[in-house]
Amino acid sequence: MLFAFPITSNQDITKARKQSTFQRARRLFATVSGRRDYTDPGEKFENVTLLLFEPYAGEGSIPKIELFDALTNEALTDSDYFLKLKEIFNNRNPHSLIGEEDLEDLG
Repeated sequence: MLFAFPITSNQDITKARKQSTFQRARRLFATVSGRRDYTDPGEKFENVTLLLFEPYAGEGSIPKIELFDALTNEALTDSDYFLKLKEIFNNRNPHSLIGEEDLEDLG
């Protein structure tokens, strides 16, 4: 699962809200991440990745994205994310492996 949030969702802490909307969602989504086998509960996902984005807002703005693994809260590069997807696919489908070559070689 890839779930996108505006970057402001990680900045909405107030006196009454001690944890940002993004971090609350990350903790919630961590509970449905980590499915390892097809016999694991169907409501779980192999991986839940959260994306923070700041869209292009006109001249002078720089669009930005950040990826985070919901289970570990580790920041991921886009390469890390796509390698993780490849690994998940290959683990689930050992009969039809993809990506014998590095993804970086694909350009």
